[in-house]
Amino acid sequence: MKRFLSGCACVVIATGPAFADYEASGGSPRIGAQGPDGRPWTASVRVHGGYGDNVPLVGDTDPFFVGDRESSFLGATFEGSYRVFEGDGWRAGVSGRADVLGYLEDGGAAALDEYSLYAVGLAAYVTRDFEVAGKPAAVSVIYDYRTEDAGDVEAVGLETHRVTAHVAVAPRGNVVVDASVSISDEDYDVVFSDPTLNDRDSQRVTAKVGAAVKLAGGRHEISASYRYTDNDADGMNWKYDAHQIKAAVASNISGPVFGRLAVAHEQRDYKGFVSGFIPAPGRTDTDVTTVEAQLMWQITREISADAYVRHDRFDSNSSFFSADDTRVGVGVTYRF
Repeated sequence: MKRFLSGCACVVIATGPAFADYEASGGSPRIGAQGPDGRPWTASVRVHGGYGDNVPLVGDTDPFFVGDRESSFLGATFEGSYRVFEGDGWRAGVSGRADVLGYLEDGGAAALDEYSLYAVGLAAYVTRDFEVAGKPAAVSVIYDYRTEDAGDVEAVGLETHRVTAHVAVAPRGNVVVDASVSISDEDYDVVFSDPTLNDRDSQRVTAKVGAAVKLAGGRHEISASYRYTDNDADGMNWKYDAHQIKAAVASNISGPVFGRLAVAHEQRDYKGFVSGFIPAPGRTDTDVTTVEAQLMWQITREISADAYVRHDRFDSNSSFFSADDTRVGVGVTYRF
């Protein structure tokens, strides 16, 4: 039976500043990756740098923040995976990822260099390949763990355990549809004075469905997905449910040059935000819109270069929870 899946990519949530609910997608190990010539292991290192215009993700209204928000940064990512077993339609493996990111400006009173962080992710998966009405399919169970920390900025500390069930089917050779359900336990470092309102620790359930279509012999790909999230935080101020839609187009532009454009929009509904200084009813909703463009140049089989720009807009009924963040960067990856 033709094997059409290399596994699934998992996303782990990172955290923004201590007060605002700005959650950016962090990296986690790539699941089920396959090395060149079918070898059971992969390994890569990426060095990158760039510039961000709102490192601490300060809201449109913030009575406490003093100092600069902008900083250049340098970072590195190390990734590896090993397929432990493959046979009789079964696959199993492990993977890992480590990230370091350093901000170069101190930001004056803002101390932006204290937002420099490190993160480590580990994962294990089991995949079963099978057929549905003669069409190739696969089901996977994945466990992944991520921990991150950053200098003296307590809000960036997070530890996550997550279990994901993922299924995918290829009804046609150039079409894949998939669905997944994830359950996460998230433990934040940040501590507030009233845990019944402000404890960010949460049990998060996410359900996602999506589809991808390859065109022109695989030179172009169009994908779309819908995701529902129930963030059952211990503190009432952080509980929400969310609906997200996302679309992306990836293309082989010319020769070894590839491009990707992605747009996502998420609507989060809260019960409100109880606070001594934020006007009632506080935050009741937040819309998160993300636009990202990427270019990649495959220089050799082992070496690639990339450039990207990403803009995130947080629109809330309260200006305390509204913000913009734009990042641009370049990187070079070596795959062993």
